[in-house]
Amino acid sequence: MNPRLSWNASLYENISSINIQPTKIWVPDIYTYANIEDDKSYNGFLDTLKTKINLHSNGKLTWNAPIIFRIGCTIQVRDFPFDTQKCEIRFSSFAFGSHRLNLKPESSKADLSKYSENVEWKLVTMKSDQEVILDEHVSISYTNVVYQLIVKRKPLFLLVNLMFPNVLLSFITVAVYFVPTTAGERASYVVSLLLAMALFLTSAFGLLPDSSEAIPFFSYFLGMCLITMFLLTICLCYTLSIYYANAMVMDLPNWMRHYVLETLTPYLGINTKVKEKKWRQSSFRLKMKILLNGKCNTPIPPNHPGSLWSTYEKTYYKQYYNTRNKDILRLLKNGHTISEISKRLTHLLAYIEKSDDVKNRQNEWHSVSKTLDALFFYIFSFLFAAIFISCVYRVYQIYS
Repeated sequence: MNPRLSWNASLYENISSINIQPTKIWVPDIYTYANIEDDKSYNGFLDTLKTKINLHSNGKLTWNAPIIFRIGCTIQVRDFPFDTQKCEIRFSSFAFGSHRLNLKPESSKADLSKYSENVEWKLVTMKSDQEVILDEHVSISYTNVVYQLIVKRKPLFLLVNLMFPNVLLSFITVAVYFVPTTAGERASYVVSLLLAMALFLTSAFGLLPDSSEAIPFFSYFLGMCLITMFLLTICLCYTLSIYYANAMVMDLPNWMRHYVLETLTPYLGINTKVKEKKWRQSSFRLKMKILLNGKCNTPIPPNHPGSLWSTYEKTYYKQYYNTRNKDILRLLKNGHTISEISKRLTHLLAYIEKSDDVKNRQNEWHSVSKTLDALFFYIFSFLFAAIFISCVYRVYQIYS
């Protein structure tokens, strides 16, 4: 309101309002705080605008000037991508104190009738208020008009393109324990998923706002998933090294046999019992018999080729006594020959038993590997589930 610019409309053909250039009259030097506009002609000062002013006959001036404000605002990235941002747009005068220029908003809320929806942000509210600041150097108070803009990010795009793929990658990583160890594809499977996670991290860092004051919520999620996948890869390599351990070079350690094979394996419900072979049972009985009798062979009955052969019908031997193999059978009845054959068969049996023992020890390593695979499967499934549930709980806290 400027009474000095009023007139009597009846004296001027009932003209009640006119439009004049802002350079023709006095205009307040209202400045926009935190301005980052590159336009040097504007530079945050509203009195540099060129639109005409509507002057009414009662001295009321209305100045509608369209302009796009570029205001510096502190971004809170802790809850990204479910964050809510609060920005303040502050208008004030540098030259005129409150005793000469009283700035105040027309209402408690801004006029949003011409507001158009944004695809990335949702406008929550835009409140206005008057603020009085005292300049202690000159003992003059100034009035400011402050508009508080509250907007909320629409997270659908980031959820579909970043959150959900990373959640799926995390749970698919645990599925590596369903791949057979002998397939030889476990390591390449996990490394491929790690590369995919790194690709998503690169895309995520391009979308994250720059800030060193707080770590975004989404970065926590990606970082925890990446660390868990890294630990899973190390554990997977460890179980593979156990599975392919050479039982002829190194026996199973006692602590691993006690804590893993004898304690943890039955607790996880993994069956590692191997049924003893029949030939091992027969060999054991024969050794016990030899140990008790103190001799290798039982007495050889007449017309019998030796105790190392199975019992045949008498007619079977009579058939060979009447053939040209009679000399061979006579040779086989020789005690020295039977002793030599028994010695060689004993060495052969010892070699077979040793090979079977090595195979059994190798099966122990395999059983330990299967037990650790099951243990790590449960551990990393729990970790990924805990990370996901904590994220869901955090989102619930944000929206509640």
